[in-house]
Amino acid sequence: MKISRRTLFGCAALAAVLALPVTGSAQDVKIRISIDTNLQHTRSKAMQMFADEVKQRSGGSMEAELFHSAQLFNDRDVPRALRRGQIEMGAPGVWQLDAIVPEGGITMLPMFYGLPAETTKAVMEGAVGQEVNQLIEEKLGVKVIGAWCDLGFQHTYSTGKPIKSHDDLKGMKIRIPGGTLNAVRVEGMGANPQLVPWADVPLALQQGAVDGLLTTNMSAASARLWDSGVKHAFLDQQYFGQYVPMMGGSFWEKLTPEQQQIVTESWAAIIDQASADAAAGQKEGLDALQANGITVVEPSAEELARVRALLTEKQDAVVKELGMDADLVEKLRAEIDKHAS
Repeated sequence: MKISRRTLFGCAALAAVLALPVTGSAQDVKIRISIDTNLQHTRSKAMQMFADEVKQRSGGSMEAELFHSAQLFNDRDVPRALRRGQIEMGAPGVWQLDAIVPEGGITMLPMFYGLPAETTKAVMEGAVGQEVNQLIEEKLGVKVIGAWCDLGFQHTYSTGKPIKSHDDLKGMKIRIPGGTLNAVRVEGMGANPQLVPWADVPLALQQGAVDGLLTTNMSAASARLWDSGVKHAFLDQQYFGQYVPMMGGSFWEKLTPEQQQIVTESWAAIIDQASADAAAGQKEGLDALQANGITVVEPSAEELARVRALLTEKQDAVVKELGMDADLVEKLRAEIDKHAS
């Protein structure tokens, strides 16, 4: 049988292609990251640092693209989008998780009220905190890729009525960002929680629909809430807000062990800087609030401990109502006591 030159050339070309190293879809990975904060926010900066780190460590074969300002999804919709494969990564706040995974909002329980940030972080980065991550992974079908990303303390701010003590909160209408435990805690202080989307907060304050709100120093300053009537800040450390970095479970399982290692090592490489940036942002926010005439009251550690004890009296009932793992809550309580001693 006679073989033409064209056939010989085609076979040789095919052999040459097959001999080349694989550089296509088998190695190239695209990671869409969805968050709803703007580019100036410290979480957005952390995610961009992560994206840059992934690209560098993978030699460009893995590329993470940041979609900020809810260009794709609001944080509350991120877990569903991850399950559906509409995105590969997100980092919703703990206040977005407790309605889906009760344990996801566990640091908003009364026993964490007023505790130092270092205590919350130490507990959640320990063995018991890893159990919380496992529950989040199992119930949401995701992979938590590392330590939670700091936002900072949620405090209470008001318009006309100064808050000089916890007693002043009684009867006030306080905006909350969501989360059943936020509502429980605010009600426990005698105030009336009001769920108001962040975009609607300035108008709600101006029209008197709410008397105050829970947010952070950084967020209050970036929104220039003094222009909306906020005059007082009560730094009561309602809870230490954090974001949970997660990838879709099905996407994670498709990555090679080497690619998974690149992801986790990239996150570990940026998380300390992200925490430092968040702390600096909160300090700058407080400075801006004071510079614009907002009075600041900071309750003592003893006062915070007194209120924490009162709020914790009803914690068992709340844990049962929300369907939290009671044994896990007790483990965390023991860890808190260990770090506090």
